[in-house]
Amino acid sequence: ESGKAIWVADIEQDPLFPRSLGQIDAALKGAFAFPVMSNNEIVAVLEFFMENTKQPGPEFLRLLETVGRQVGQV
Repeated sequence: ESGKAIWVADIEQDPLFPRSLGQIDAALKGAFAFPVMSNNEIVAVLEFFMENTKQPGPEFLRLLETVGRQVGQV
């Protein structure tokens, strides 16, 4: 909704996470997602899931937003 990258450290505990992946893979703990932007419009969202829950720094989230804008240009 915000058009910003997001990091979810624990998908089982986050009330805003829209779905449970427990039935898919119980080892998945964290997730991050970022929008793909084209002409200031969100055209897709890329989601990634992982087994660790290490929180990245804000510069990593800014990097993901930059990648999303670059992918949107293609």
